[in-house]
Amino acid sequence: MKKIFAIVLVLILLLSLCLTGCNKIISDLIGKSMSKEDSDGVDNSSSSGTEDKKEEKILSIYPIALIVPLGQHITFEATAKGDKEVSWSSSDTSVATIDENGRLTPVAEGETIITVALKEDSSITDACGVLVTADGNIFLWEE
Repeated sequence: MKKIFAIVLVLILLLSLCLTGCNKIISDLIGKSMSKEDSDGVDNSSSSGTEDKKEEKILSIYPIALIVPLGQHITFEATAKGDKEVSWSSSDTSVATIDENGRLTPVAEGETIITVALKEDSSITDACGVLVTADGNIFLWEE
């Protein structure tokens, strides 16, 4: 029964990611916009026009969404424009913790948001939704 529940939960998460986009979900969960304006005044938010340009981000996280079973670990990657230093945090450390190197340790079943921020300007962030399950495989999503 647990496996069926986990599979249904994974399918619902996949469908949610496909339909609404991970940044929209994460933005809604943490209550703030994921796009920031860089020091040159260039707006990194998505364009409302028909242009098909990939936006240049100041900071990005990989993966953008994750399902991980208890007992497994994963190390996140952060790409910061100008190779700036970053810091990591978990919105719910009772579900998962993350160290200064981006290594995630699942603690209990549940959901949390992993956030990476520039050390020199903590208002510049990116985030990843994480679901910790009792068992199963690791699933990663990228943009």
